[in-house]
Amino acid sequence: MNKINLNDKAKICYIAKFDNENKFLSLINHYSKDKNCDIIELRLDTIFEQERDVSKLITITKKADEIIKQNHKYSLATLRTKNDGSECDVDVTLYYEIIKELYLDTDVDLIDIEYRYYILLRKQFESLLNGEKTIILSFHEFKEQYNKEKIRNLLTQMTEIDTDVVKIAIFTHKKQEVFDLMEEAKKIEKKSKNNRFFVIIAMGKTGLVSRIYNEYTNTKIVYIDNDIRDIGPIGNVNIKKYYKLRKKIKELI
Repeated sequence: MNKINLNDKAKICYIAKFDNENKFLSLINHYSKDKNCDIIELRLDTIFEQERDVSKLITITKKADEIIKQNHKYSLATLRTKNDGSECDVDVTLYYEIIKELYLDTDVDLIDIEYRYYILLRKQFESLLNGEKTIILSFHEFKEQYNKEKIRNLLTQMTEIDTDVVKIAIFTHKKQEVFDLMEEAKKIEKKSKNNRFFVIIAMGKTGLVSRIYNEYTNTKIVYIDNDIRDIGPIGNVNIKKYYKLRKKIKELI
């Protein structure tokens, strides 16, 4: 399995959440036929919340991945926990076991791994990840505010780990926090010895620009929430809003 080439244009990633198996697979099929879509994020936490069974989770993931590959798109497996904004309550041991099964027993192209859990089981994760899949190391914070120094320290620590993409999503309250987040990511990207890619998201309405102006921070995956129920953090964008805002920015710069 070859890793995704992130050196060209930013990849558009649609987020798929689970209701029931038939609806989920139908949604995956619908998304994978969309010409704008490059990657489909399978939100496995929404599956596990209902099924509470690892083998069932893996089975549904394989079915979804097969549909995605039939339509020549990439699959991203994400198990978001309560620490990172979902309702999925799994301890670190179970989290690792699910990631291990995803890595060894499925053909998904990308796997998102929580930075908090990676640090707790660093040796286990290091021995598991052998370079066959694209790994996103992610950190989410919905409550605590992050100033420039904390952002810099977090990014520095995360980029020292040998993964493909570093993703941080921080809820911002002021415009300056958004600029700080983007600026520090840009500085780290310039210093990085490896060709490090980022996903930088300032959550909330004030952070919307961080989801659009992805060239500035070398962000190569743009998350699009096309769910008509409009769930998720404030500031999420659908594909129409994304291209509309990008057009306005290009006209300005």
